Amino acid sequence: MATRVRRRWLVELLATRVQVEHALRQHGLDVAVSRLAPPVGRVPAPRSEVEAIGELTGRLLRNRRWPRTTCLHRALTRFVMLRRRGLAPTFVVGVREGSEPIEGHAWLELNGVPMLEPEPPDCTPTFRFPATP
Repeated sequence: MATRVRRRWLVELLATRVQVEHALRQHGLDVAVSRLAPPVGRVPAPRSEVEAIGELTGRLLRNRRWPRTTCLHRALTRFVMLRRRGLAPTFVVGVREGSEPIEGHAWLELNGVPMLEPEPPDCTPTFRFPATP
């Protein structure tokens, strides 16, 4: 990947991450995700670009205390970046059955299949955007 492209994606990733944080602080999750979702309307990006975005966001947005970064931030940032590239992923939040305390996870699905996840999430979905009929 060319250095210029990497730099542009890095700037986009950081700006999107700031947008995500602002939206989550200002609104509930349902409103935040609907406001963050750019329209999908162009030819989808090639698989190599999607995988590169997954790798970049995975490395730079892994779970940490400061700046606060969780799977929620990572999934929402990926959601926005992939929609800008013509894909229509579903943003999903779920909980792990029987976990004490309750544990949750956020991820993306494309055509009902988890994407950019090392393993399929072991969670029961509780929120989807866009909602499935």
